[in-house]
Amino acid sequence: MVITMADPVPFQELDGSPEEFFGEGGFRAQRQILVPYDQRYVMVNRLLGDNTLLGSGGIGAATYPDSAGGTVPEVVVKNTTVRPWPVAADGDQAPFTDITTEMIKYTDAADPHRRYAKITVNYEVADWAGLPAPVPHEDGTFVTYRQDFGVEYMDLPNRHLKWLSGTVDSEGNVVAVPPDAVSVLRIPVTEHHLSWHRVLNPPWRLIKELRGKINSDDWPTTVDLGGWAAETLLFEGAETETNMVGFDGNGAPLFTHSMHYLFRERTIEMKKVQGVWEAKGWNDTYRTLPADSPGWDRLVDKDTGKNLYEDSDAFSSLFAFAATS
Repeated sequence: MVITMADPVPFQELDGSPEEFFGEGGFRAQRQILVPYDQRYVMVNRLLGDNTLLGSGGIGAATYPDSAGGTVPEVVVKNTTVRPWPVAADGDQAPFTDITTEMIKYTDAADPHRRYAKITVNYEVADWAGLPAPVPHEDGTFVTYRQDFGVEYMDLPNRHLKWLSGTVDSEGNVVAVPPDAVSVLRIPVTEHHLSWHRVLNPPWRLIKELRGKINSDDWPTTVDLGGWAAETLLFEGAETETNMVGFDGNGAPLFTHSMHYLFRERTIEMKKVQGVWEAKGWNDTYRTLPADSPGWDRLVDKDTGKNLYEDSDAFSSLFAFAATS
């Protein structure tokens, strides 16, 4: 089987299509179309991604039509389902003997009503869905976003703490914090899940290099424009999955990757100093001494002066294809 994209595939949209869904999760839609049965893979290619874009930036999924004859670029094809239409196979088919090479046929030229495939097309909102700030990425790919929360616990030594009330006992002595009591500081942490879809050549080496590092500067843009302040975002790693997005010119399945990146944000204090946002982040720890001026401070190696977490300015490169040469 050879798949070419030179000519458009004729199709008919069925009555009752499209169905559109509005509400939680944004906008979704489903269309049902008929195409010639022997052109079903070509249409799937056009819906999931034109393979002619390979090597020139990515694979662009078909977008959703709008009422003015254009498209809605934020809404793309998520997946498709193909089945014969109507469900009536060609007659007089001999018993099969090889499950790997033989299949029921729906292409009897004597009955054109058996020569169609019904394709159910599912659309979803893709690019920039809920992102605090746009993340630059390769053409033909898109980024989705999900946020969650977590918490970090920090034990504080009680010998440096006191009761603000100044309560005294029956003998007039100030009640001290019991030495065996445990005082815990609860620090909110935000989990940012950025998923990069339709990735042809993931930056595997860079993912390994950046694990456990924090952003050296505001990323992906300034704090005022929705970015995260320097040293507040820790890259923990990636979960990946492989997706079929169509067929190449020879009919072989074409696969891309979805890269699910986890960034953990620890923003303790933020203030603007001479027009620049400064934040206490991953390299800051609560200091209880001296007793008259406790607070958050940077903890470094006493010999080298190195921070607890190394920083990097390469987070944006996680959304760029790895070099192939």
